[in-house]
Amino acid sequence: MILNDGNPIMEKKTTEEGKERRLELLRRYYPQADMVIDRFLSDVPARKKTDDVVDAMSLAVMGMKIYEYGMITIPEKPEMDSTGLLMQMAVAATPECRKMMEAE
Repeated sequence: MILNDGNPIMEKKTTEEGKERRLELLRRYYPQADMVIDRFLSDVPARKKTDDVVDAMSLAVMGMKIYEYGMITIPEKPEMDSTGLLMQMAVAATPECRKMMEAE
């Protein structure tokens, strides 16, 4: 959603349409996204499940954006779960993300 200007992709990532929508988005940030998928499938031809690779590429793109813009958390002041883990998401502090956060 953060990489897609605040718009969630509603199709499930395991469907062909959902995978393609996510890949279209990733290609904006990483034009070689299809090459990564092709390599994944060619290394072990029995692999048919690409949603984990799409997830990994999404995290890598977000990591690049965090490196470039710094990081903010959602929510800004997270709660802690019963094990002491902060219940938050870390995202890139891009101008678009900051504007989206201010609008809420």
